[in-house]
Amino acid sequence: MFISRLTRLLFTVPALLAVAEASPLATQADVPLNRIFDETTIGSWAGVNQYYLAALAAQNETAFQNTLDRIQDAGFLVIRSFFQPSVYDCAKTDRVAKLTDVEDPIGTYNLPVLYQYDHVLNEIRKRGMKVIMSLHNANNMGASPCDRYCELAGGPYKQDGILGRGQAWVTNFYANSTISGMFKKRLSFILSTPMPLLGTTLGAAEDVILAFDVQNEPMVMLETSDPLLNGPWLCNMATHIKSLVISTNILVSTGAIGGSFNGNIQPSALTCPAVDVIAIHG
Repeated sequence: MFISRLTRLLFTVPALLAVAEASPLATQADVPLNRIFDETTIGSWAGVNQYYLAALAAQNETAFQNTLDRIQDAGFLVIRSFFQPSVYDCAKTDRVAKLTDVEDPIGTYNLPVLYQYDHVLNEIRKRGMKVIMSLHNANNMGASPCDRYCELAGGPYKQDGILGRGQAWVTNFYANSTISGMFKKRLSFILSTPMPLLGTTLGAAEDVILAFDVQNEPMVMLETSDPLLNGPWLCNMATHIKSLVISTNILVSTGAIGGSFNGNIQPSALTCPAVDVIAIHG
């Protein structure tokens, strides 16, 4: 029943992502990017996750360019990537150089790192592809690494090492209004800072941004029974993002609440006016 009232569902598997819409899907694979979500000419499409493109570009520009060329040659229309610190030897990436977050420490915003993403997005735009950008990685609340927001919420700052679900600081991150206010400032910095190469802010860059994830897998580090999965945090952040997104062609996605099928569809998201896409991770 929920499909009938949702605009879009986004399904993501480890290497591939695709969209299903509320209306029947067309069979053609060559739907122009500006018609991906045109309700009168609905088409199916596929994309690929590349979590650490900014770190790869910083380490090896040739490898970065070759990666984009291979994605384009494979016929993918969309790339999904993250704003997050990059670490060596992550299980889901090749060995890439460490790249600090756009905000490190909390409240200190790193323009050179943000401009690294500007470069990445501009190169993707040149190839006629679009991007889904996660504005933070919730796995960093208890996985590799425990980032600065994990530390702010009470976790031990770690560059590597799995800390596990259900830690007190994870609950604190989603429940503490002061931390939420700091996180909104992060979102404002990312979405409202003019990008030299793109020639606009990310909140207006409709020629390359398809959607913003509130987080990658928000609340994934909570226990699956935690009531915060259906709490107000996600809608509050989605509403803030929506206020910063100038173009109506840029969507706001949940990013897959709870991770892989662990609570991806929550009433708080279904009823949130600022949420355009319910992401489902497999």
